[in-house]
Amino acid sequence: ELRAELPGNDERFDQLAEFIDSERRAALDRESGAIRRALFEAISSRFVANLNEQYRAALPYDPDVTAAREVLSDQGRYRTLLRR
Repeated sequence: ELRAELPGNDERFDQLAEFIDSERRAALDRESGAIRRALFEAISSRFVANLNEQYRAALPYDPDVTAAREVLSDQGRYRTLLRR
C-alpha cells in the first residue's frame, strides 16, 4: 500500500484520495446522461435484434399477414376494399 511507503504523509494521501473520489463522482454526474443512453442503446439493440428475428420467423404463421397477402394477390378483392 502506498500509505505504508510514505510515512507521515497520511493527511496528504487522504486529501488526494478525497480529491480523486470527488472528481470521479463529478465525472459520473456530468456523464450520467451519456452513460444511461449508451446502456439503453446496448441493451435495447440486443433485445430488438432478437425481437425482430422472432417477428420475422412468426410472419408466415400470422393470420393477419396471411389475409393481407391473399387480398394483395386478388386484384378484384383489393379494388373492392379500396372503394369502401
